[in-house]
Amino acid sequence: MRQIMNDHPTITRFDDCWQLRLDTPEAVHRDIAAQLEAGLDQARRTHLFGGRYENLYLPLDRVPALTPVLDAIVTAAAGILDVEPAHVRYGFWFNRMAPGDTTTRHNHDDLDERLSGTYYIRTAPGCGDLVLHGRQGATRISAEEGLCVLFRPDLDHEVTRNDSRTIRLSIGINFTVDGDSGRH
Repeated sequence: MRQIMNDHPTITRFDDCWQLRLDTPEAVHRDIAAQLEAGLDQARRTHLFGGRYENLYLPLDRVPALTPVLDAIVTAAAGILDVEPAHVRYGFWFNRMAPGDTTTRHNHDDLDERLSGTYYIRTAPGCGDLVLHGRQGATRISAEEGLCVLFRPDLDHEVTRNDSRTIRLSIGINFTVDGDSGRH
C-alpha cells in the first residue's frame, strides 16, 4: 500500500472537537466516490429522515481506496484516545447529501463508542456545515475535502442544508478500544 497522507498530520484541539487535515490526493477522493457509486445498489441503508437514508454502509473491500484514509484517521484517533492503533476498532458509513438535503441532529452515544467523527471526500461551497452542539454553544465547521473532525460520541451534531449544486460526500466513523465494555 502506498503512503498517500502526511505521516503525522497535526491534530488541533478545539473546545468540543479535534481537527486534522489529511493530504489526500484528489485522485483518491475520486476513486472513493466512484467505488461508492458503483456499490450503491448493494449498500445497506439506515436512518431514513426527510425521505433520505442518512447512512449508507458498504464493506471496506467494496471501497478499497478508502483504506489508507481510514488508516490515517485510526492513527489520529489512537493518539487522542492514548492507545496503540492496533487496539482501535471502528465502524464507518457514507453520508451522501444531494442538494437540498440535511442531516438531522443526533449523537453516537449508543454502545461503547469512545470517539466519533467525519471525513470529507467531496465538498463544494455551501454544501452544508457540520454543527456541533457543545458545552460552549454551537460550533459551525465548514466542510472541506480532506478535513477530518473528531468529537465525543455524546456530542449532539447535525449538518445544515446542502445549498450547493453538487453531492456532498463524507464518511462517518465511530471508534471503540479493545477491552471496552459498556458506556463511558
